[in-house]
Amino acid sequence: MKKSKMDRYISQLENLFPDIIEGMSFKVVQELAELKITLAQFQALSLLAEKKGCIMSELARGMSQSFSATTGIVDRLIRDGLARRERDKKDRRVVRVFITSKGKYTVGQFKRYRKEHLISILESLKEKDRKTLIQAMGILSQAIKRQRKR
Repeated sequence: MKKSKMDRYISQLENLFPDIIEGMSFKVVQELAELKITLAQFQALSLLAEKKGCIMSELARGMSQSFSATTGIVDRLIRDGLARRERDKKDRRVVRVFITSKGKYTVGQFKRYRKEHLISILESLKEKDRKTLIQAMGILSQAIKRQRKR
């Protein structure tokens, strides 16, 4: 592809991404603030819900956080009743972290907020544009995955 054409594509993407990211991020931050949790806490809760409990090193790795940062996040989740620690029944040295029912409710509430936000965006588009958007996002997602494998 010619350099000038590629430069135009890059320029267009660079102009689009900030608006998209800012628009989505602002709403996420707003919704998390309503739930009185941080993005890192939500990320931890999501991993705990998905994995049915984790040891701290797994959780830190899954969140791409240091062990000490993850410990602080989990301490706050426990303080707020969103998670709990339990000693492993087979190896008492191992401590697992689990999401509580309050934590599950919080994750569910955030997902409902996010769904409402996406519905409001999609409803503002024509059906043809919705299909085009989903198709384009799928293509972009696949291209990003291919890049990661390199």
